[in-house]
Amino acid sequence: MNTTKQDLFENLLNLKSNDSSVPPPTFLSVIGRQYDEDLISRVIAYLLENDIDFVKRMVDYYQSQKGDAQLDTDSISEVEVTCERATDNGRVDIFVIARGASKDITLTIENKIKTWEHDVPSGEKQTVNYYNAIKREYSAAYNSFFYLTPDWNKSMPASDWFIKITYTALLPFICNVSDPIISDFQNHIRAFLREDTPMLSEKDEYLAEHYKEINDEIKGFENRIKSIKSRIVESINQRLEETLEENIPVWNSEMSGQLKPESYYCEKATDNSRIGISSYRVSKPKWYKKGQYYLYVEILFEDGFLGKHIKYQCTVKAINKELPKGLLENNPTYRFVGPYYYVLCKDDSKVSVDSFPQNWQIDFSDEAVNRIQQLLEYAEQQYNLFLSESSN
Repeated sequence: MNTTKQDLFENLLNLKSNDSSVPPPTFLSVIGRQYDEDLISRVIAYLLENDIDFVKRMVDYYQSQKGDAQLDTDSISEVEVTCERATDNGRVDIFVIARGASKDITLTIENKIKTWEHDVPSGEKQTVNYYNAIKREYSAAYNSFFYLTPDWNKSMPASDWFIKITYTALLPFICNVSDPIISDFQNHIRAFLREDTPMLSEKDEYLAEHYKEINDEIKGFENRIKSIKSRIVESINQRLEETLEENIPVWNSEMSGQLKPESYYCEKATDNSRIGISSYRVSKPKWYKKGQYYLYVEILFEDGFLGKHIKYQCTVKAINKELPKGLLENNPTYRFVGPYYYVLCKDDSKVSVDSFPQNWQIDFSDEAVNRIQQLLEYAEQQYNLFLSESSN
């Protein structure tokens, strides 16, 4: 990495994520759901249920935007709020019936945070369908329709009966600030839903500014890692062919009926599209018993990545059933790592691949083959144990 690239990453590491531009935490931000439409809709529903003046102000706002003032909202005394209210072709985010005025009043709220409206199964846009459905069902009521978004979501409703309202416009309507949930939501609107652009930290802004340079360098590094791991696996496989009798490379996980029971086969078990091979296995066809178990020796690139170490282990997967009776009791070192998946033997002495001397490929592959051979002997012992336990 040249000086310019080094400076690029050093500058990034020196920046703080929690600088003064980062908004104070709210409940939704603490749980990582600051832009979650469903959760925000439910908080708005709580607000509508617990702040009746908020309902009145929203209806007044709708009437003013539509140029009519048919109703005196002061007499509203009861509200009924439903989230995900079903229509014939969709679900309204928030639906409210307000009672007590000269006629019932409905509020239909479509909440869009980082999305925009889509077609419903009938082919209509959401707001068009919701308007027709509510108007048809509540023909005697005064029906109001809201398309609610943050300031930075510039989408517009397809139906002319829906008015676009932002969270900034919503803030002055909130009256019951003594309620801690409502007060927290006010802060959430100020921090996350009313700016022209989402609030970014200094580190976020730096990442945005230098995204292409950083991303290109990371991709280049990942490609180099993929190449190194491919060379490691190719070298190991070549050495195994020279060392193991009747070794037959098989580059997929399908068991071939043509393989002799005592022959070896090798496979790249997992191959990550970004960072290449993460697991390389050696096994024998006879160690696979259909419906029971699959035994293999494995080289693991730590965390699916060529980091500081490579690990070796012997693994068995029990297929659709438990392992042979008594096997686990006789082998307390077996480590359960997932459904029907056990590590039988794990070599904790890891091989460092931090640096690669001129002859690293030969040295590493020799060491890897020696370790694999030791584990293959262990695997053969375990296979014989399986047979003895199964016959009991």
